[in-house]
Amino acid sequence: MNLFSSKKPYAVRRPKRRRPKDFDPKSLLRLGQFILAALAIYTLASLFALGTGPLGENISSKLVGVFGVGIVLPLVHLLYQLICAAAGRKVDRSLRQWLGTIFAYLAITLLLTLLYREGIGQQVGLLSPGAVGKAMVSLFRSTIGALGATLAGLLLVVAAFCQYGHLSTDRVNRFRTALGSLSLRRLKSLVEDEAAEDDSSQLSVPSVTVSDPVVQDEPAEDEVDFPRSIDEEHEPSLPDVSETEAEGPDEIPQVPLPSRRGFFAALFHRRAKVDVEAVKRAMNPSHDRPIDMSDVGLEENEPPAEPDVSEPVSFPNVFPNVEEEPLNVESEEPQPEKTASEVRRDEPFGFAHSGAGANGGRALEVGRDVMAVSGKSWKRDGASGDALHETPPTPQVVLDADAPIIGTGALKTSQPAGDEEAASAGAFPPPLDLLGPSSPGVSASENSAALDQGSDVIEALSNFGVEATLAHTIVGPTVIQYQIQLAPGIKVSKVSALEADIAVALAVPAIRVEAPVPGTTYVGIELPNPRRRTVPLRTVLESEAFQKTKLSLPLPLGQTVDGRILITGLEELPHLLVAGTTGSGKSIFINNCITALCYHNKPSDLRFIMVDPKRVEMAFYEHLPHILSKPIVTPQSAVDALGWAVREMENRYETFSAARARHLESYNSKVLPKDRLPHIVIIVDELADLMMTAQKEVEEYIARLAQMARATGIHLILATQRPSVNVITGTIKANIPARVAFSLPSVADSRTILDVSGAQHLLGKGDMLFISSRHPRPLRIQSPFMDEATNIRVVDYLRNAFGEPEYVELGEQGGSSSGPSENGAFLDEPRLAEAVAIVLGTGIASSSRLQRQMRVGFTRAARMIDSMELLGIVGPADGSKPREILVDEVEADEILNRHGIR
Repeated sequence: MNLFSSKKPYAVRRPKRRRPKDFDPKSLLRLGQFILAALAIYTLASLFALGTGPLGENISSKLVGVFGVGIVLPLVHLLYQLICAAAGRKVDRSLRQWLGTIFAYLAITLLLTLLYREGIGQQVGLLSPGAVGKAMVSLFRSTIGALGATLAGLLLVVAAFCQYGHLSTDRVNRFRTALGSLSLRRLKSLVEDEAAEDDSSQLSVPSVTVSDPVVQDEPAEDEVDFPRSIDEEHEPSLPDVSETEAEGPDEIPQVPLPSRRGFFAALFHRRAKVDVEAVKRAMNPSHDRPIDMSDVGLEENEPPAEPDVSEPVSFPNVFPNVEEEPLNVESEEPQPEKTASEVRRDEPFGFAHSGAGANGGRALEVGRDVMAVSGKSWKRDGASGDALHETPPTPQVVLDADAPIIGTGALKTSQPAGDEEAASAGAFPPPLDLLGPSSPGVSASENSAALDQGSDVIEALSNFGVEATLAHTIVGPTVIQYQIQLAPGIKVSKVSALEADIAVALAVPAIRVEAPVPGTTYVGIELPNPRRRTVPLRTVLESEAFQKTKLSLPLPLGQTVDGRILITGLEELPHLLVAGTTGSGKSIFINNCITALCYHNKPSDLRFIMVDPKRVEMAFYEHLPHILSKPIVTPQSAVDALGWAVREMENRYETFSAARARHLESYNSKVLPKDRLPHIVIIVDELADLMMTAQKEVEEYIARLAQMARATGIHLILATQRPSVNVITGTIKANIPARVAFSLPSVADSRTILDVSGAQHLLGKGDMLFISSRHPRPLRIQSPFMDEATNIRVVDYLRNAFGEPEYVELGEQGGSSSGPSENGAFLDEPRLAEAVAIVLGTGIASSSRLQRQMRVGFTRAARMIDSMELLGIVGPADGSKPREILVDEVEADEILNRHGIR
């Protein structure tokens, strides 16, 4: 063995190392496309959603502020292009699509800006036109005016459609051709010719009668009896349509044909010349002799008789709106028979198919088992094939509007407007549509602007040596509250002392510092909202807080800074004191309270006494069904009304004591519905005028009512423009803890009504502060708004629903209200005899019944019952049981005559 062989051993082949491929730039491009698509989606979401964070709000604010809402179109188109590129799909005519998108954006921006300038869409922040739209409108309006700008916007819309390919030359030509094919002029001439021929009664229709009777045999299988419909055989090819009008004696107007595509599809076809030979071949398959065709009228209420060979045969009239015109057809030589396919090809009218005729109209189907003539159905007898029998009409399906409809989606039943109004007349509570639309929400641009202003607040505090951070920003309808967190060691009083300095630094009319915000460790700084929003009354009344309230007398205070709807019960307050200067919203607030109470209570549950010294604020409540008397306008009448309320309170306490009831709700739950007592709300629009006239009596009555009337269901709402100590005395303030302060001129007035300052910084127009036993700290609220027209609509609706109000005489003060007196002070009642007759006739001695039947107040009716007790006609009250009647009619007459009562 040669260990040193010269041959090289077999070398093992090693796999070659694969060189890495070069980097593919397409993958990086595709990654960039996905990133851009994600950014486009985020940007679109920031325009419509609120979950994109502060960055999304900033992006939305900048885009809408510069480009307007029309920027959505380029963003959507960009997203579409990116998705197609990432998916590897080619976009056809990409440049033209981009041009169309730009034109559409410019058109939308221009038109929205024009509408925005006219006040449309200003409540919706997202519809802000942006700087681009404002620049375009300014340019166009300064050169071509508003009309020219509108036309320019419409031209941009047309240009966008052209770039997208929706408006092309071919489509325009087809549309022009279709319009040119309308034969309205020919139809008019046809009607005029028919009217002329109808007037000339001397003319007769030439016809050729047959000498031999027509015998109709059963057709063989290879013979053609009548052309078949399209359901039995494929639709044949239609003959060429002539482009010229039919003229000459051999031409007749085209007969409307059965249509499945409708009348409008037939409008775009020209009428063809009628081939008389083809008509005769279609109507007479034997072709061995000519037929005369003239009009044969079919009565609607009786079936047609068998055709008489001695009378000429014609088509039935299928023009329901045009007078009948006989068809003139000259006799022709008989033609040889043709096969079924040849006959079907030669049919000019297309009887074998159900296509539309040139003139539309009713369907005429010949040669089938059912022939429709003038809207009625006639069925051929199966035995003879000649007689026609009327078939019953197809029953119509009528949907009951009240029955549930399953699977109809958005199907709506229609009914006349009068029925709808009749259905809703008298409904309670009244519909919310009487109050107008609701308020829009907060836009993203408002939030962005508020965030920018928040940084200015922190900077202003820093300039005055107050270190703080912005914790929360709350955008309200009237103000924006910035809740700041003070640095350790900073006193809250230092921020309160800088109110005027911060207002000057931020260039705002006034600010309000709430230190601290209830339930938090923050200090609230309230600045006026530059985009102040109105809170309609409907927004409050349709809220869940009002709709599901269990309060008997809910008052719609309004919307708080954080957007909550605040409702409070007047029975819990139990009285309310309102103060505010002229134009601050005081009268509108009172109207809101009246409307809300009427929405929640019927006249049997609530009555009003209104004192209006100005004579104009409550004049339209004269016909409100809930009112006890006409609005009181004189100070003396107001004093009498307050005195009547005090006596009513005392009488109710006596009634409650007899019924073992502690308050009004307990009493009403124990008695029958007819004997229940309503709540009484006394509203005084200007308390200062009454205090200047009769301060002693007014203060005494108000103090007594404020102290004791809560349990009897009598409540006060007192309003004044001057909350001075002479008007709102210490006695009144001590008994009315619930108070509302609108804009006031000074700190002293604010302290008079609220015991704290702050009302002098309010912005007016419904901006108010509210305190009560539940809210000892002033709560800032934006009061709802309701115009006078809406208020009148609500009053008219309630008047139509419940009728005219039943007035009560409030000026009577004679007699004591503590019970029947021995000196006969109640016996001077002029209608006492009438009341006795009602009690004896009904057998029920009830003051509520007398109140309804005699249309008097509860106090007067109760005095009549007490007078009857004094005279011995009825017995004393026995709790909730009715009084016992002690005499009959004869004895009652003797008692009344003895006391001179007639």
